[in-house]
Amino acid sequence: MLVPVPELAPGTILGGFRIIQRLGQGGMGDVFLARQLSMDRNVALKILSPSLIRNDALIGKFRDEVRTLANLRHPNIVTAFDAGEVETFYYMAMAHVVGEDLGRMVERGCLLAEKRILHLFLQVSEALKYAWDEVKLIHHDIKPSNIMLDGKGNPVLLDFGLAGPLVRAGSPDDAARPGGTPLYISPEMLQKGSVPDFRSDMYSLGATMFCVATGRPPFPGDHINEILAKHRDEPVPDPRSLRKGLSEGTARLIQTMMAKSPHKRHKSWQELIDDFYRVSLGEEPKVRKHLGESHAARKAGRLARRKRRRKALTIAVVVVALIGLAAYIIHTRL
Repeated sequence: MLVPVPELAPGTILGGFRIIQRLGQGGMGDVFLARQLSMDRNVALKILSPSLIRNDALIGKFRDEVRTLANLRHPNIVTAFDAGEVETFYYMAMAHVVGEDLGRMVERGCLLAEKRILHLFLQVSEALKYAWDEVKLIHHDIKPSNIMLDGKGNPVLLDFGLAGPLVRAGSPDDAARPGGTPLYISPEMLQKGSVPDFRSDMYSLGATMFCVATGRPPFPGDHINEILAKHRDEPVPDPRSLRKGLSEGTARLIQTMMAKSPHKRHKSWQELIDDFYRVSLGEEPKVRKHLGESHAARKAGRLARRKRRRKALTIAVVVVALIGLAAYIIHTRL
């Protein structure tokens, strides 16, 4: 449990920033709306929780990661401006995105059109691909409330790399890191000793897309352990059971992103992006079907579809023959 940042009264000056108001709590601390005095602009100022600043190794990672984040330039990733420490406060200043996050939209019962959802999550996938390709950076806490829609309706990914102890994929510390939100966490994040890579973010993005498309998380529950067990053990529900009219392509896309094994998800962000384009155009995704079917069930389904096609073709041939016969009889009688 994070210790809250001590209350900072409006007007407090902290490292060249004047506090305006508290916005909320993030993965590693509290977020304040502040004015950057040197640039005369509003920023989102994230201040680390006092319970984290006691960890020297974590502080070192925080400084390193802030430098990395400051060099990321992507329209769908929140921009980092500055970072530092004042007395016992460690902070990071980011662009203040004015808009509404997807979590609030879901809470007020707003279900976006399927095409709109596909376009938004395509953009977020491109942002995640950029971060992975550039510096092998993983978000670790993708969820509806961390995707903000700006004034133009474009998605902006918040809390990038700040959702938990800041480490790159594959580093020794990564396997032991906490992080993630139970409703959207990947199964491998729950496994002791695992080293998550970009496919962990892919799972969380799929769970987030499920929620935005249907209005509820894929695995709701009253207790954290119950939710985590569902992520680990239960098959992903078909989102079409919760939202009629959702296309099979979108359902397949979500369920493949949320495959229990990372090896059964898309092999790269680009492969996922390509499938987003296909589904947006009304085509089927190229990924294998992961709707909880066994190989035998999928094979049986293919055979059944072939039989139906043959039956339909046979009926069509018979109908044409009967029409031809009837026409011949009528013609001969005339």
